[in-house]
Amino acid sequence: MSRLKLSAVHALAKDVEFRVVIKAPLERVLKKLQEYGYDGIEYNISNPYEVDVVELKRKTRNHGLGVAAISTGLSYLRYGYSLSSRDEHDRNMAIKFFKKYI
Repeated sequence: MSRLKLSAVHALAKDVEFRVVIKAPLERVLKKLQEYGYDGIEYNISNPYEVDVVELKRKTRNHGLGVAAISTGLSYLRYGYSLSSRDEHDRNMAIKFFKKYI
């Protein structure tokens, strides 16, 4: 029987405020998730061009964790980029960001 995997969300953006969130440096978050037996982490990224993906992946793996998901909601909150936007520029930027996320 397979085991349910446990992951947590961490926002990489420093300029976005959340009402319910643990604010801590990434290394500390990764260390605690590893200590608590988590399997992975979901990164909430506002701008994929501001993230060193190779370094982020290395840090995550060094703590025995996988990337469970990448949340793109901060791109909408910060820039208004959405695939369902009425504005063509915003839709095109959402597509550009999605390609970079992948």
